[in-house]
Amino acid sequence: MKHINVVIKEDSFGNQIFDKLYAYAQAKDFSYTSDLNITFTNCIEDNCINVLYCYMPTSLNEIENYDVVLCDNADEPISVVNTDAMINAMQEENVYVQANSIFHACKNFNTDKIIRLHGDVDKFKDYFTRPFYPQYYHQIVHNKQNTVFFINGANRANRNHFLQILKRQNCKIDIANNISNIIHETNDSNLESKYDSKFRELVNESYEILRNQETQYYKNSVNCGIDNKMGEVAPGYFLLPCYNNYKIIAFPETTWINDELSVTEKALKCFVSKCLPFPVAGRHTNTLYNSLGFYTAWNILPEDLQQFDFEQDHNNRYTMMVDALKWLDQNIHTCKQFDFYVEHNYNLYLDNKLAKKGVEKLYNILELVAKRKES
Repeated sequence: MKHINVVIKEDSFGNQIFDKLYAYAQAKDFSYTSDLNITFTNCIEDNCINVLYCYMPTSLNEIENYDVVLCDNADEPISVVNTDAMINAMQEENVYVQANSIFHACKNFNTDKIIRLHGDVDKFKDYFTRPFYPQYYHQIVHNKQNTVFFINGANRANRNHFLQILKRQNCKIDIANNISNIIHETNDSNLESKYDSKFRELVNESYEILRNQETQYYKNSVNCGIDNKMGEVAPGYFLLPCYNNYKIIAFPETTWINDELSVTEKALKCFVSKCLPFPVAGRHTNTLYNSLGFYTAWNILPEDLQQFDFEQDHNNRYTMMVDALKWLDQNIHTCKQFDFYVEHNYNLYLDNKLAKKGVEKLYNILELVAKRKES
């Protein structure tokens, strides 16, 4: 039996990975016994694998004394939610980051150091597959008559910029943009490319933005279960009527930089309601969705209109995206693959392949550590 001693410096729900790890070890054979003994202490112990777990650390000291250091950002994209200490420590052999990020190979980022956490996938699946939540009883319309709908969400400068291009090109696409009446700053990232930085500076200077302004986008969370026993569900996890009425839902992703994808409820709503997502984000976003096995509306486009997914310049790509949306709005009804794509996405979303990637990786890392210590 391998004894894993976990020292938690800063706590977060991301430490649930150790419960998942134990269950994963139990599933190794049909005896359902685990070869792991996981304990939680406040110091390093002898004769075991010592793991340091810390949420958003601002400093990391004596990490060389631990076999594994796991930094966590609570299911956020690492480009948006990180600390300098996390990014710098990733250079060390024993340090990993648990985050909701997938990078394209051309990003030149050491993805071997990311243990993927897809908390939204687990949570969203619970809401729509367990009868303790009102979403479970949603009636999904599979014969959608309308074409493309754009939901803007929190109106950051980069999102507002895309919205203005969409309006200037006189598209007939229906738009929802009532969640925020101000324009927020597009925050910087210490993983930006030169194209990312140039674009961020452009949009932040082009519009009258409010910096560091907090806005409560959603109010009145829904209590679930008698005496609130199932907790609360934020309104953002319910389906708007457009998901029943439209074949394609376009939306800005949480991540806006090139070559990074973070899977959130925005795409999951499309999968569960059998729409095709059209994510507005950085280069290779659709390529990364495909690498996970999911189809997007991009897969329907003719090759010449698919080129925006390979364009580094954000401004150029946004204009190319609008051209693609106009084509989809006029041609989606003729797409013979639509039903296959949405059924495939729905079934893959219900599968556990995506959600278990992170725990598989941590298990394999600890296996290697155990073998190294034995030798």
